[in-house]
This record gives sequence, C-alpha cells and structure tokens, in this order.
Amino acid sequence: MQEIDELRKNNLLDKYGTFEEIDNPELKAWNRCAACFNIVAAESYEDMKTYASHFNEESKGQMSKIFNRIKSNGYEKTLKEIKKLVIIREDQDEIAS
Repeated sequence: MQEIDELRKNNLLDKYGTFEEIDNPELKAWNRCAACFNIVAAESYEDMKTYASHFNEESKGQMSKIFNRIKSNGYEKTLKEIKKLVIIREDQDEIAS
C-alpha cells in the first residue's frame, strides 16, 4: 500500500510540478497553490493532500499564507499582490547585480 501511495505522489508531482526552478518564494508558493486547486478540481482532495505532503514545513507555511490571503482578499487581489512582489524582487535583484 505504501508503494502505491508513493507512486501516486510521484505521478502527481510529475503531472503538476513542484516549481523548484522558481527562485521567488511568493511566486513558487502561488504556483504550488494553483496546482493544489487544479488537483482538487481534476483529481480529488485526497490527491491534493498527497501532493502537498511532498513539501517541507517551510514550503507548506508559505503555501498556507497564500491560501489565507486568497481567502481574505480574493483571488484577483492576491494575484495582483503576488505580481507586484515578483516585480519588486526582480528589480532588487537587478540592482544588486
């Protein structure tokens, strides 16, 4: 049974991605949250929990913050905030280079 669970988790990670290649933590968490929404819609809530179990506590905490912001502020406002944070962080990185 454990092998089946691990195989299912690996399949979900392959299908929906982990976004490890993204350096910006807000954008990475946003994309992981979007993957969770998509998994619930296309697969199941249990599969979303399996997908999320892959991530460490810090990553889960970042995802939780995004989910809470969406719950409090709505999808569109949260998306705008994330986009602003990404631009600000990219500008800071460019200045530091």
